Amino acid sequence: MQESKQAKEIILTKNPPNYSLTGECKITLANGKKRRLDKIKVGDMVLGVDKETNKVVPCKVIKSDTLEDIKTYGSFNKYTFSDGQFIKIVADHKFYNTDKKVFEFINSCNTRDRFLKEDGSIVKLIEKKFYNRCVHHFEIDTTLHNYFANGFLVGTNDVNNFDFNKIDYKA
Repeated sequence: MQESKQAKEIILTKNPPNYSLTGECKITLANGKKRRLDKIKVGDMVLGVDKETNKVVPCKVIKSDTLEDIKTYGSFNKYTFSDGQFIKIVADHKFYNTDKKVFEFINSCNTRDRFLKEDGSIVKLIEKKFYNRCVHHFEIDTTLHNYFANGFLVGTNDVNNFDFNKIDYKA
């Protein structure tokens, strides 16, 4: 006989933290495969950039709220880029802005700002759109404080800036 899993409580978030992405966002694993953010857990290995070696390397997830109660917020922003890729964000999140060579909250960025992808390509932000719709949101952190979400290099609160021109993309 199988044990029944306890249902997670759904919590409506009044003030979501920065660094919250929607659950369908795809995180790049250390083996190059993609996994939904809402399936990532502490101990998983994902890809990130080591600023000391300038290499894309595996790093461990050290924080994940995907096993906690489900957090729901009443709105999100959808950002669309020149390669057709998009990402949905609750509150805000740091992305690597190649024009400024810093991790910057995307809400403060302008259309035409350029962002780094995991293959080394650079794409422009072409549209920001607000949706007044409920969405589940999640947050993770890694040993390098950065990782790839929907192919974009994103950072957490403790991320350090580096020069993207020096990155070796052969993980």
